Amino acid sequence: MKADRILEILACPRCQGDVRIEEEREKITCQACWAVYRMQGSVPVMLPDPGGEIRREGAPPANPYAPGSLELIERFEGGLVLDDGAGADKQAFPHVVQLEMYLSSSTDVIGDGLHLPFRKGSFDAVVSEAVLEHVTDPRRYISEIHRVLKEDGEVRIDAAFMSSFHAVPNHFFNVTRPGLELLLSAFEKIQSGVGPHQEPWVTLREILGVFEESLQSEALRNTFRGLTIGEILQRLREQKDLTLFRSLRPEKLEYISAGVFFHGMKTKVAAPVGSKRPTVSVVVLHSEEDEALEECLERIRDQRYPMERVDVVVVDRSGKQEVALPGDHRVRTVRSRPRRGIPAARMEGAREASGKYVAFLDSTCRIEADWIDGLLEPIDDASRIVCSTSCLFGPEGKLIPPVPGAMDFLGRPLPEVPEGMTGEGLRPSGPALFPFGGGMLIDREVFFEAGGFDAGFHACLDDLDLGWRLWVLGYEVRHAPASPVQLRTPRKLDMAQRVRRVVWEERGALTALYKNYDEANLNRILPLAILLTLERGWVSSEISPESYRFGSPDDDGDRMEKITPFHAAHLLAVERFLGGLEQAQAGRRRIQARRARSDEEILSLFSIGSEPSGGGDEYEDTRRALVEAFGLDEILAGAGEGRR
Repeated sequence: MKADRILEILACPRCQGDVRIEEEREKITCQACWAVYRMQGSVPVMLPDPGGEIRREGAPPANPYAPGSLELIERFEGGLVLDDGAGADKQAFPHVVQLEMYLSSSTDVIGDGLHLPFRKGSFDAVVSEAVLEHVTDPRRYISEIHRVLKEDGEVRIDAAFMSSFHAVPNHFFNVTRPGLELLLSAFEKIQSGVGPHQEPWVTLREILGVFEESLQSEALRNTFRGLTIGEILQRLREQKDLTLFRSLRPEKLEYISAGVFFHGMKTKVAAPVGSKRPTVSVVVLHSEEDEALEECLERIRDQRYPMERVDVVVVDRSGKQEVALPGDHRVRTVRSRPRRGIPAARMEGAREASGKYVAFLDSTCRIEADWIDGLLEPIDDASRIVCSTSCLFGPEGKLIPPVPGAMDFLGRPLPEVPEGMTGEGLRPSGPALFPFGGGMLIDREVFFEAGGFDAGFHACLDDLDLGWRLWVLGYEVRHAPASPVQLRTPRKLDMAQRVRRVVWEERGALTALYKNYDEANLNRILPLAILLTLERGWVSSEISPESYRFGSPDDDGDRMEKITPFHAAHLLAVERFLGGLEQAQAGRRRIQARRARSDEEILSLFSIGSEPSGGGDEYEDTRRALVEAFGLDEILAGAGEGRR
């Protein structure tokens, strides 16, 4: 039976936790957050507010299924199809789950399209007809459809474009075909366009009909009916004798107007708590012990920011079957294989996020109650400040490198806290060249437009690459001094982990500078950067060059040389950079084609651009000699001018 199939796929709309159907099917209990939902007869009531009232009046009348939707429904007859916002008293199918916020004879589940009460990957197909214009958050609505679809599942959405205002219960957004494709960019397009029921004659019928009904008197309506199409067009084109066309009832004016306007003022008064605050999705990267995750989520729950404007996505890289999640706020979980790498995991979480802004946080970090507010404080869309960053502090309150923005001209974050940033409890402010990926916030639309985190970085420096790229594209990153994060427990790396980190740091630095410098600077800096990477490996090799001189007593052509793992790591880093060059080239082309800011403007952000970055006196002598030989003194003269 359809009712049994529905009960098998239900999930909590608040936290996506598993639910239990209580005896006699009278109530449904979430096993994660313990929210209790009720049954209305045989219909589960799965609204985000378990105690919310069911809407019984004003249900939108259901039109017959459009041909395209009907074809999809019939093709997936052996599966399960969701009608997301079905309307009232609609044609029923045994394999179609009709979800609506109202109760009618055809309703299978009472729920909200922004918080679908179904498990991930429950449906073979989803149809949505004339719903998108009525939802307050179209992106969230689409992301929920994406979540509940199976892999290779199909979606068909019919949405209003040239349609009159029709409030059921309200009407917010009409959309163009390119706009709909943008909203659905997470899906592979099969087809888009205009259906038979959406052709221009439907527009004319609707607009002319609404116009006629909206005239103030029957006499005016009769006059309008007596005009030919040619007479109407002539009056409108010449803008003469428009009295009839300006005789609509005032309350109906906006129903078919060409546009609307809003005139407002920015004030110094903080935005009121509630719906006017921007939505924020917090993506939590979890790789280690569950206790850290539990504490992290508790601290998110305790934010002063209104939690109804926050959703949480946990990206679980721990490899465990179950992750303990406190159930008193909305949390969704994404499973990510550890081998996929940190940037790929963060991207998986970002794709599940639906807020205007996405905040990234590592579960091993502690945050203060004003963390979200503090991250939003520097954001200014008008000034293209779209990203803000926390700094990382140790349990003892000292700033832990790398400090966001503290980077040398070779694309390497500085291993020490730069002079001028030292001191306990110091919280940097002003521009930052890059954010700290374990504690940052960014405009979600800009994040994806800019390409997000590059999965090719695998383990580190993906945040450095993203920040540098944002500056190249004309955006800005700012420190958020009011939003520090504290490392819960410093992680100690074993030898193998330290060696692998060297590989990814050295390879990532080469990739970041390759992608983000302009052509003239790249041609001069990349050869030097590769040479210095090899030089750092040589310094760590512990090999004596004296034994390789011709005529040396130790000259033995048959001997084997034992090198250190760190020497091999530097060689492997260069090899991996060369192996990933094709992918890096594609990224470079995309970035440079959209370059909006010159290298000269960005170099001032290299806060300690010409200072040593480790390796000992011999290495620094070599470094200075190469800088001079490659004529890079003038480039470095523009770096290190500090935070403005």
